[in-house]
Amino acid sequence: MEAARKAIGGSRVVGRLLSPFQVNPHVIVDELRACSAWRLHGTVTVQDVAIKDGRFVLNFSAEEDRRFILKAQPWHHKRDGVIFTEFYGKGNPAEVDLGVMPIWVQVRDLDFE
Repeated sequence: MEAARKAIGGSRVVGRLLSPFQVNPHVIVDELRACSAWRLHGTVTVQDVAIKDGRFVLNFSAEEDRRFILKAQPWHHKRDGVIFTEFYGKGNPAEVDLGVMPIWVQVRDLDFE
C-alpha cells in the first residue's frame, strides 16, 4: 500500500523559508533550480500550505531528487535559510516540526583543549 501511495503521490518534503518576509514558494524553488545547485533528474511541483509561516510542500517525481535535497542541506534563498524535512503525505504539513536546520561551521585556530 505504501508503494502504491508513493507511486501516485510522488516523493514529498515540507519546506520553509526562514525570513521575516513573505516569499512565494514557487519563486524560491525556481531560483534554487536555476542556480544549478539542484541537479534534478525529474520534475518538482510546489504546493502552498495554508499557514503564515512560509511553509510549502515539494512533490518530486524522482526519489533520488528528494534524497539529494534533504542530504545536501543547508540551502538558502537570498541569504535566508530554507529548511526541508521529510513528509510522507500523512497528517498535516502545517504540523511538521521545522524547528531545526542543519548547518556546517568551520572554526579556525581553536585550541584543542
